[in-house]
Amino acid sequence: MATRAAAAVALTLFDFETLVWLDPVLRTGPAADWLRFHCACPFTDKPGEAAFAIVVDAQACPPLSSFNPGDAKYPDRSTTLIVQVPGLVGGRCATLEGPGIKGRTSLAPAGLEPGFWTQVQANHDRFQFGVDLIFAAGDLVAGLPRSTRVTTKGD
Repeated sequence: MATRAAAAVALTLFDFETLVWLDPVLRTGPAADWLRFHCACPFTDKPGEAAFAIVVDAQACPPLSSFNPGDAKYPDRSTTLIVQVPGLVGGRCATLEGPGIKGRTSLAPAGLEPGFWTQVQANHDRFQFGVDLIFAAGDLVAGLPRSTRVTTKGD
């Protein structure tokens, strides 16, 4: 089921023109009905078509490269993924730098698959193209735009 934070993001950003990809766990359950009722958003089974995606099982998330990276004319039309995690601490720590971050900061969302940060680094390397990420944990959210440089220990 979607977290309160993910639901709040959806209510803020989804509408009848917003094509949404849902994690298979959500597609046939009450979350899809709730989104249909409150946002009137259409759904797609193809990650590359989605304006937004909600991922409840970060371990089983399709590769970030399978979502829409935008194009030369409209890089802003890429997919934004709302990735639900058990917490914003407790996972592999990543150091973040870039626009909107004074100096450096770190983020360690729990529950991500082992190669996730490598995918995020590859996503950043494609900038101005690529996807944007929103981590949702309970009532908390953390945004990670594609412009953010990510490093992890051992990189």
